[in-house]
Amino acid sequence: MKVSVKGSQDGSWGLTQSHISNADYHGATEKWLAKHGPSTVMAFVQFNGVSIDEQPRVYIATLKDVVVRLKESTSERGETILYESHTWGPRAFAAGTTDEIPKSWGFSQQRIEDIFAMIG
Repeated sequence: MKVSVKGSQDGSWGLTQSHISNADYHGATEKWLAKHGPSTVMAFVQFNGVSIDEQPRVYIATLKDVVVRLKESTSERGETILYESHTWGPRAFAAGTTDEIPKSWGFSQQRIEDIFAMIG
């Protein structure tokens, strides 16, 4: 199993922006997915709002989990950025909606066991 760790200090992780063309967010996500092996697991570490004496928030996801979340983002238009929690403003395509990481991705013994079960 390969684990790819992504850290952030601003509440988001840019993942697929280097693959986008013609505003095809879903296509960019598929290109990003193709670059990773089938047993890659993503670990997202968030330091935004975390003091020096606190543990950062950590989320664990399969590539399939991430692809689904990116494609559902922005009212299913898709997105290149995975947001911990982001509410779209009044001028945005997805105005008034909130994109956020599923609570089930939170780092825990159960989540690790679930990931192992999912990827074999």
